[in-house]
Amino acid sequence: MYFYTMEPETPGKKDNQSVNEPSAEYQKSAAKKSIRFFNSFEEAEDYGRKQMAGHTHEQRLQNLEILRKRIYAEYLLPNGEWPPLSRTFKVIKATFLK
Repeated sequence: MYFYTMEPETPGKKDNQSVNEPSAEYQKSAAKKSIRFFNSFEEAEDYGRKQMAGHTHEQRLQNLEILRKRIYAEYLLPNGEWPPLSRTFKVIKATFLK
């Protein structure tokens, strides 16, 4: 969220309107997140591929589970776990091949 303020005009100065933006601080988390700037889309894609190739199988599965929980959040139990799968099957209509 940005807040813009205008400085009050001081006598003797013309056009003293400037915008003051709040300073932004980015804290590094346990995942070592940082902001990167690239010169081209190809450079950004190459960096993304290298990052993905560096993940272990466990990290990929953890990321998949986080993504599944975001997408299907309405199906989770209140404690954030998946409901158990039903181990019984119900036959609705029996059709036989002739």
